[in-house]
Amino acid sequence: MSLRRFSAIARPVDPKFPTNRAVMGVTMALAAFEFLRSLLAGSDWPASAFAAAGLGLTVFLTWAICREIDPDRDLSAFVASGFAFVGVLLWGLPDLAVIFWLLLTVRVVNRTTGLRATALDFIAVLSLATWLAFRVWWPIGAFTAVAFLLDGWLVQPHLRHRILGFVALAITLGAAFLGATSWSFHGPAWASCGMAMVLCMVFVPVFVAARELTTLADDTKERLSTSRVRASQMLALLVGVTAVCWTGADGLVLVWPLWSAVLGASAFLLLKSVVA
Repeated sequence: MSLRRFSAIARPVDPKFPTNRAVMGVTMALAAFEFLRSLLAGSDWPASAFAAAGLGLTVFLTWAICREIDPDRDLSAFVASGFAFVGVLLWGLPDLAVIFWLLLTVRVVNRTTGLRATALDFIAVLSLATWLAFRVWWPIGAFTAVAFLLDGWLVQPHLRHRILGFVALAITLGAAFLGATSWSFHGPAWASCGMAMVLCMVFVPVFVAARELTTLADDTKERLSTSRVRASQMLALLVGVTAVCWTGADGLVLVWPLWSAVLGASAFLLLKSVVA
């Protein structure tokens, strides 16, 4: 049964591609490292397995997000995974549920598969966003609404999402008034907000380079839309900046895979330009 009957934004990691085999190998190797490190530090088997799984997921999701915001350069995602690995060792695990939501939301906008999100995609993304908006951080509903609205207005618009975006916006308002979010509002922490803005500035060359995309969509084999990829980049950065300015320095850790992807894409592009 074809996966595309159910989802247009799922991107299976096909092992026939060398980079996919490589990320699976890297993920398993780093997870094994974390398992042994945790055991040697005195943790029991279940805690060590949990730590290993968390690190493995962090590394993989970072790789996946970097592939979405920097689709033309496969290897930048591995640099990003390195930043994510170091971050976990220094600060612990990020909020993986939020990172997974961000990955799916970005795919709705940039259409790296070349296909419009299906009804099941909409239900899945909105359901996850609703839970996160009520239980974790209510602005997630607003960002989800923005993603659907963008999908309804950009190149080859999904007209139904112009309406459904307002459904997500209504959920945001409910979450803002009724939700018991776990991300505490600390007010603008100017040092942390400044750091987030610096990271955004570092990403500018990657954003500029997206004007001439060469990567083809997974399914349609058409060149990716510059406007869609750039819109997804800006949406991801907006999520990151808002998280940092909302929770202070904690926000850098909570969405560290995103910032790792930003750093990885920027560092690789710089290195490539220097070598060239």
